[in-house]
Amino acid sequence: MLRDRADEPRDALVLEEMTPESFERGCVERYRLRLSDLHPEPVWQRSISIRFLPCIGALARGRDGLWHPTAAGLLMFGKRRGDRAGISGLSAGISGD
Repeated sequence: MLRDRADEPRDALVLEEMTPESFERGCVERYRLRLSDLHPEPVWQRSISIRFLPCIGALARGRDGLWHPTAAGLLMFGKRRGDRAGISGLSAGISGD
């Protein structure tokens, strides 16, 4: 069990081989609008830009200093089903298998 313990949750894994363009923009926009309907206070929710996605854990800076999707972000907003399914070992950990 100790070997399975990580400093960060699996869904926070930064996928440095991917770019923010891996997200389906319409899906992100619908999520942002729904979230702002439920919780209208935070200013960062009004923008779909680089400000919003890191605040919800969908983007994080990689070792190269650029923004990249996190595993959670790709699972929620990935354009292609293959992107979402291709995160090695993550889906098994989330589903409890």
